Amino acid sequence: MLALIDESGCTGFKPYSSTHFVIGMIIFDTFKDAENAASIISRLKKEVGFKREFRFSSCNNRKRDLFFEAIKNACFTIRLLVVEKKLIYSLELQTKDDLFINYCLKNLMKDGAHRLNNAVIKVDGKGSKIFKKSCEAYLRKQMPPGTIKDIKFCDSKNDILIQLADMVVSAYSRPYNNANKADAFKWRNMIESKIENIWNFR
Repeated sequence: MLALIDESGCTGFKPYSSTHFVIGMIIFDTFKDAENAASIISRLKKEVGFKREFRFSSCNNRKRDLFFEAIKNACFTIRLLVVEKKLIYSLELQTKDDLFINYCLKNLMKDGAHRLNNAVIKVDGKGSKIFKKSCEAYLRKQMPPGTIKDIKFCDSKNDILIQLADMVVSAYSRPYNNANKADAFKWRNMIESKIENIWNFR
């Protein structure tokens, strides 16, 4: 079993900060499913002559369309935690990035622990040091025995499945800060059938 974790939205609570923070977990029940998804994305890169990594924020709409159309037949599920930041009243969580990220991570993983069995966890190595530290500390110390086999921090440039996590989580997050755009929900709708659970923080 393989799970990939990524985030979308900033951790700030300033007037110009993102209104929502989304953290997601992409789950492959078997490594065969993961390998198949990686092959699909690799083939797409070759077909379109795309040498850079797939990253939602740097892809144009055509590449987004091609990507989400290509992965529709890949076998994986998505679990998400969505935090509307105006509902966070704790000053500590508002002012300390490490506490806020760890809080979100704990809730995502606690809610999804029953879905993990001796899983390899991959996290985008481009994330902040705070995020990586909080993630590893929580996963190693707090998750139930038998849940986690290994934790790896990966460079998305060299890991196609981390790129998948970025594209998926960012696609779901997009409408929160781009609701007025005609295509705000377009790519979220393309992954809807793969979403296993969404926990909207209350």
